Amino acid sequence: MRFALLVVSVFACSAADSSLRVALYVGSGSNAGSAGNFSEALAQLVARGVLASFDSLADADVGAKLTPSAFDVVVFPGGSGSGEFNAIGEAGQAAVRAFVAAGKGYYGTCAGGFLALTATCCSNSTHAALPGYCDGGVGCSNKTDALALIDYAAAEPWDRGHGMVSMIYDDNTVAMLKLDPAVYGGGRNTSVLYYQGPIADRAYPSKGYTSGATFTSEIHSGHPNLTTGQMIGTTALAYTTYGEGRVLISIPHPEETVPRLNDVVAAYVLYAGKAI
Repeated sequence: MRFALLVVSVFACSAADSSLRVALYVGSGSNAGSAGNFSEALAQLVARGVLASFDSLADADVGAKLTPSAFDVVVFPGGSGSGEFNAIGEAGQAAVRAFVAAGKGYYGTCAGGFLALTATCCSNSTHAALPGYCDGGVGCSNKTDALALIDYAAAEPWDRGHGMVSMIYDDNTVAMLKLDPAVYGGGRNTSVLYYQGPIADRAYPSKGYTSGATFTSEIHSGHPNLTTGQMIGTTALAYTTYGEGRVLISIPHPEETVPRLNDVVAAYVLYAGKAI
């Protein structure tokens, strides 16, 4: 589905109209709620003149249509990271890596964050006793069902629960993203929906990415004996480069928060696309 430019105007977080062309993955690995909210948010940005257009890509479309000549940013929504990886297939996986390496942008949230990771499973001897986590292994492992766009490792257990949490943006990131400092700066808490996104493992020696926001509250309703204290102080927003392109992953869901954080979604897309 193609959304063309309808109205020329300036969005609050954008200094000028954008020519960005955005691809949104809506295939079988995605979640309808996250993908649907992204679709609505992106359509509004097109109507405001912040984006030139966006297309929804099904599974096979990623390998067939995601090229640097066609798009500037690809967005992977919530769902299942491994599900998205497997659904787009080898052609899609290669296309995403080549797309970003060529200078384009990747924005993933929750499952889209898992999809981008290098080490997707970090466990210790306690976690290893839980069936289904890290294949019973100990320590951090580089998984074969992720794109390795960002050197980031997710702590286990992943299924810690969901709900509203608070995060604080770094003031430098607020300025970089052109977010309103009266709303997001000065150590103010931002409420956002979290739904089992990849929590940074404290023991993993990640390097090469910037943490632009940190969690100040947490969800630990699942496996509370293991997940309590695991989330507070870890990154809620990470960004880095891959080849010539930009990679941004949001651990929580600004697109599914009620009311939706449209300014945050816009800022993340524009940053990934080098428009800010």
